[in-house]
Amino acid sequence: MSSYSKLNEFVRLGFNRDGEPLPQVNLAMVYGQRTKLPVTFRILPGSISDVSTVTNLLKGFDKLAFPSMDLVMDRGFYSQKNITGLFTHRHHFIIGVPTNRKWVRGIIDGCQDAMTGPRGYRQLDDDGLFMHTQLLQWPENGRRCYLHVYFNSHQAADDFEQMVRHLMICKNELETGELNKEHERDYEQYFIVKETPVRGRRVDYNDSAIQAFRNRYAGFFAILTSRKMDALDALTIYRDKDGIEKLFDNLKNQLDLKRLRIQSSGRMAARVFVQFIALILLSQIHKILREKSLSGRYSPRLLLGELESLTRIHYHGKYRDITSEVTKSQREILEAFGLDPNTL
Repeated sequence: MSSYSKLNEFVRLGFNRDGEPLPQVNLAMVYGQRTKLPVTFRILPGSISDVSTVTNLLKGFDKLAFPSMDLVMDRGFYSQKNITGLFTHRHHFIIGVPTNRKWVRGIIDGCQDAMTGPRGYRQLDDDGLFMHTQLLQWPENGRRCYLHVYFNSHQAADDFEQMVRHLMICKNELETGELNKEHERDYEQYFIVKETPVRGRRVDYNDSAIQAFRNRYAGFFAILTSRKMDALDALTIYRDKDGIEKLFDNLKNQLDLKRLRIQSSGRMAARVFVQFIALILLSQIHKILREKSLSGRYSPRLLLGELESLTRIHYHGKYRDITSEVTKSQREILEAFGLDPNTL
C-alpha cells in the first residue's frame, strides 16, 4: 500500500507492485482456500520481501495454536530455509519454485525430452500442458518431497519477452551502477562486463546464455509439494491461490486502501483492522453470489445499492414495526442470503 507519509515507521522503499515510485507498507495475509475468507494478517515494513515473512508467520501459527495446515504459496515465498521451516513446523505445502535455480534446471534438463511427448500431455481447462513429477529428498532433513515440472508452449513466447524486458532493466542497472541485490544472479549469467581505463565500464549481453534460456527453459515452471499427488491436481490447487490476489485487489480498490492517507502507524493499524473486517464481509458476499449463481448479475456494490430502499419503520406504542415494500430483486437477494422477506 503506497504512502506519502514521513512519520510512519512502516513506510519504506521496496518492490512496489503497483509500479508507483513511492515507498509503501506491506500486508501479509492468510486466506482460507475452502472458506474463501481471509483468516489473519500482519502489517510489515515496505522493504520486507515475501520470502522473509514466512518464518514469523509460522511462529505466529504456533502461538495461535493453528492446526497443521496445507499452505499454498507462490514462488516469491520460496527459499531453502522456508521449505525446511515448513517441514519443521509439520505444515504441508504447495509452493512455486523459480526455474532459475540450478537444481531445478538440472531436473528440467533431465526430463524435458521425455515429458514433451504424448505421455506427458495433460489438459487443464483450456490449456494444454506437458507435465512430469520427480521424487526428491530435501537436503536439509532428508524428508520426501515432489517437484512437478510443467511446460506450456504458449507461455514460452511470453516468458522470453518478459525475460528480455527484465534484462534491459538489469543492463541499465549495471551501466548506472545502481545495482539490485535480487538481480545478482542475472548480472553474472546474462551479461559480459568489462572495465577499461579509457572507456570505463562496458556492458554487453551474453547472447549464448540468453539463447540457452530461450531454447531450454522458456515456457517451463515448477511446483514443489510435500505430499505425493498427481501433477495436474497440484497445478489445479496452486492456481486456486489466485483468490488471494482478488482479495488484495478488493482491499485496495473496492475498500480504498491502494493509497494510505494516514500519517501515524497507530492510526494506520486501526484503519487496516477495520478494513480487514470489511474484507471478510465483502468476501462472504462474493462467495454467496457465486454459490447462488448471481455473480453475473450483481456485484457487491450493486447488491447494496439494490437494498438501499429497503426500510424498517418503527412505531412507538402498541403498533408493530413494518418493512417497506420488497421488490422482486430485493426478495431474490434476501432469499440468497437465507433471509425471509416476510419476517424482516
